[in-house]
Amino acid sequence: MEWSIKSSSRQCFVSGVSFSDENEIVCVVCLDSSGEVNRFDVLCEHINDFVPSGKILGQWKKRISLDKNQKISEFQRIAHQEEFFFSLFEGEESKEKNILKQLFAFLLEKKRILRPLGKKNDKKQKFIHIKTKKEFIVPLEEFLPEDLTSLENVFGMFV
Repeated sequence: MEWSIKSSSRQCFVSGVSFSDENEIVCVVCLDSSGEVNRFDVLCEHINDFVPSGKILGQWKKRISLDKNQKISEFQRIAHQEEFFFSLFEGEESKEKNILKQLFAFLLEKKRILRPLGKKNDKKQKFIHIKTKKEFIVPLEEFLPEDLTSLENVFGMFV
């Protein structure tokens, strides 16, 4: 499985329109049939016209800033991670989604966004989202070291 996810695009994948300051976009992460993971940035007004190249793993919204000196705040980064985590529970399950659910659950637990509920067993762990009290059942699957190595770029999506 190859995870080479690029950073933000400068134009909408669907319309080809260049992004301008303060545009709101949807960042969609897809897994194609060859096992390659791709990111597509789409203006919100064109998201219904987006045709995925494979299976959608997750997505989040963000506001574009063309000011190269303006960095994304930690608050915004965590919000994007939360939204991406929530989106992993939409659509069909897959091994890739389950790995991401597990990694992002632990990441968000560390940041005190999620809290584990009850005892974990060898197959799953229940987490609660502290703000909304929504519960998530996260599969606990074993995966290969190569899966962890190849996932390191996924966390770079949120910059």
